[in-house]
Amino acid sequence: MMGGARKVAGYVRVSQERAAKNGYGLGAQEQEVRRFVEYKGWTLVDLYREEGVSGYRKDRPAMERLLADAKAGRIGQLLFDPAGEYANVNVQDQTALAQIGNEFVTIFRHGADSSQPGVRPLTSNFYSDDTIEVTWQIIRINLQVRQTDYIRSFLAADVVGPANEEDDRPAFYRARRRRAALYATLQKANFPVPTNLATNILVKREVLDVVNRHLGNRRAQQFQTNQRGSLRLTAADLSAFWDSLLAAKEAGENLGDWIDPELDAILSMYKGSKGSGYRLLEPLRVYHSPTSTADYAEQVLQELKQGKIVIIDLSLGSETILQFCSERIINHIVQDAARRFAQGQEADQIQIFIEEAHRLFNRERMKLKEEADPYVRLAKEAAKYKIGLIYATQEVSSVDPLILSNTSNWIVTHLNNHAEVKELSKYYDFQDFAELTLRAEDVGFARLKTRSGRYIIPVQIDLFDRSRIEVT
Repeated sequence: MMGGARKVAGYVRVSQERAAKNGYGLGAQEQEVRRFVEYKGWTLVDLYREEGVSGYRKDRPAMERLLADAKAGRIGQLLFDPAGEYANVNVQDQTALAQIGNEFVTIFRHGADSSQPGVRPLTSNFYSDDTIEVTWQIIRINLQVRQTDYIRSFLAADVVGPANEEDDRPAFYRARRRRAALYATLQKANFPVPTNLATNILVKREVLDVVNRHLGNRRAQQFQTNQRGSLRLTAADLSAFWDSLLAAKEAGENLGDWIDPELDAILSMYKGSKGSGYRLLEPLRVYHSPTSTADYAEQVLQELKQGKIVIIDLSLGSETILQFCSERIINHIVQDAARRFAQGQEADQIQIFIEEAHRLFNRERMKLKEEADPYVRLAKEAAKYKIGLIYATQEVSSVDPLILSNTSNWIVTHLNNHAEVKELSKYYDFQDFAELTLRAEDVGFARLKTRSGRYIIPVQIDLFDRSRIEVT
């Protein structure tokens, strides 16, 4: 494997002598650890032993050494929280995972403004040149389901352009021109504008003269460029410039080739003369914040690389927002992992937890059949990228069969729906427990199937009560 085999450490502990007599001694545990590591193809770098030490004790020397040794290779943990029960104090035990502290936990949520420590906005600034690719991606994904000519032309426009002027100067400035028209369109769709918004475009002298002739009372002073022909447009100037340009075009003024077909497509959306025009962008305001300074997907990834717990609080958004934001983050993480893998770099170890997975895995509402399902890709490729996936759901039928078939470990509790039990029974020998899964409602009773285990085992899970939370 490129990047080398995964290096792991093992931890075994026994607190009472009778545990050893019952077959759960250190020797048996060590043998199971080594067997599992060999099965996974990993490298066991160390084995930490704890004998005669209770799990309730805070001073566990071997565990402390393990944690200290693990600091050099921290594991980032990403938790998608549709109900907000981990980001906020829940009614069951009056605790929240976020209470661990800002040093260890970062929360991303809609409506945040970065004023609260440890909480960041789950939005990006649509007017920022630094995140224009993100802005355009969001617009394209949300509008491409509309099959009309003017929208297809709008989405085909290049507002990103070359990264540097030196790469292709004409293409660079044409993209800047279209981007300025896009910003005016966003402004018309009532996207809140940053206080310091300003963008520069190159304008030919003859075009600027025509615009100024049709300026009217839209602006007190005429537009002026600098010596290089660059025009600075602030938030107050955007609509005045483009409205005057459109007035000149409608009056039959000669603008040469300054308005190319791609710019014309954006101006058609801005004007709103065809269909709903700029009004189609209004629902996308929930993805925008004028105070955001970076792409939230990249911010999430960087927090995970530092070994932090990242909670994506999706409780304040609609189902569409919930799915879109989670998929953007997953795609960004997988793409970065694929890049590192292809370049032979050491993988960043990340564990992903998805609560209420049926709300995220159900892609029917997004209606983007041509888009690859990021969760299927994650289920199929996560192992080689050192990414773990744990998901919880009450609706097995809502999970893609490719995800289910790539699920290695199962914990099945109670299901009260024959259709869901039937779907579950397609995997391993769960059909043998179908009736029991329907009837048994004992709290904590579960059927356990692990990849390394040969059988499905009934188990009783102890209540993780307040005392155990405090010990943890």
